[in-house]
Amino acid sequence: MHSLNFFAQEYGQFEVKLKASKIKGVISSVSLFDEDEENCIRIVSLESKKAYGGVIYNDHGQKVMSKVNLGFKPGGYVIVGIEWSPERIEWKVNEKVVGAITNYIPHEKLGLRIETEVIKQTSNLPHRLDIDWIKCYQPNS
Repeated sequence: MHSLNFFAQEYGQFEVKLKASKIKGVISSVSLFDEDEENCIRIVSLESKKAYGGVIYNDHGQKVMSKVNLGFKPGGYVIVGIEWSPERIEWKVNEKVVGAITNYIPHEKLGLRIETEVIKQTSNLPHRLDIDWIKCYQPNS
């Protein structure tokens, strides 16, 4: 699911309250991305026992991800957020700062994308990604 046809924003604060199944071989993500998928801010990716965020950028034709470990394992509901400015992207989990990136910051409007992908064959399906809410705040002028 994506929002580019009706919502895109440059900079601000973004939060999502979610929970996902712990299934090996399945990744669920909430991201901000551009139409060409050249710039992407991964608010959260949940994979089995890992949770991370980061920035995906193009390096000589190869997509590279600069990761931030979010420091929790998928399970119950959690609130993951970012604060995105021209100089920095900061990740928070349940309102506690867990990491930041100051390189490869996108400087354009990005839309929301929610996705779940099966990356390895698994018999542990179905997988669930439950999103209670998503909040997007514009930066103060």
